[in-house]
Amino acid sequence: MFKMRLVFKMMISAVICGVMFVSCGGSGSKNSPSDIADKMYKAALKKDYKAFVDFFDGSAEEKAGFVELLQYAADADENPFVKFEIQGERISEDGTKAEVSIKFVRKNGDEETDRQCFVKTDSGWKAVFVIMGGCL
Repeated sequence: MFKMRLVFKMMISAVICGVMFVSCGGSGSKNSPSDIADKMYKAALKKDYKAFVDFFDGSAEEKAGFVELLQYAADADENPFVKFEIQGERISEDGTKAEVSIKFVRKNGDEETDRQCFVKTDSGWKAVFVIMGGCL
């Protein structure tokens, strides 16, 4: 009888741990296009343009040039964005491209919605510049 109680308690404990593991995100990391966009723009809000650019697909040279461009543009911007909100995500049928819609709020309160394009690479989702005609 004592052994059955012990086995029962162990089974219940295992089930509870399993439920907690899954509900807390233990089944994988958050790396959807929306998650990447969120991380990117949080870095941009902190003016960490190197971290922002690291989410893009491209060579080290291209990224370094983009960091310089972003720093120059930020210094000249009198109405920078102060917050953002991910509005939605669309992934292509073949699962290789994605588009994330993002609402930006600027310092003066103006709002604008834009999109960020992504491509799936061997290392996961990477941001790309908006492609003529759209992301998908």
